[in-house]
Amino acid sequence: EYALMISMLADLTPFDKIQERNDQIYDGIDLDPRTKYFCNPEGSLGPAEFYFLLDRSGSMFGDPMETAKEALILFLHSLPPRSKFNVISFGSNFESIFESVVNYDQNTMDYACNLIKGFTADLGGTEIFNPLHSIFIDRDDSSGLNRHVFLLTDGAVFDPQQ
Repeated sequence: EYALMISMLADLTPFDKIQERNDQIYDGIDLDPRTKYFCNPEGSLGPAEFYFLLDRSGSMFGDPMETAKEALILFLHSLPPRSKFNVISFGSNFESIFESVVNYDQNTMDYACNLIKGFTADLGGTEIFNPLHSIFIDRDDSSGLNRHVFLLTDGAVFDPQQ
């Protein structure tokens, strides 16, 4: 199981703390040699399942939340045709826009974007384990599509050891 965190917000952490955090991250990486990595020579991504995890904890209040929502809406407008997607927002608990991944089309994208525009940083703490668990454990593999998970957060996680 793999997760990727992309932070698009300014990190004002002192350098020594960043180095400590990086050491913890890289010490824990265990790549499976059986996993094959490839690049599409045309540079375009084919249909896939996309999960977007949006941090709605209190630390995201204000500009961080607005920036994350704008980025998420941009991502949704950029998905490849014939893909599936879902948006999961989290804090102390989590909620999904759809019950499970849905086909990506104009109607589902518009519906998701309209809901996202109304999101606020109102879900309490930053507990990421349960929403990630729901993506990796509670999922139907029948679509045959590759799974891509995008995490939009300020990086202030409640229990990083989980």
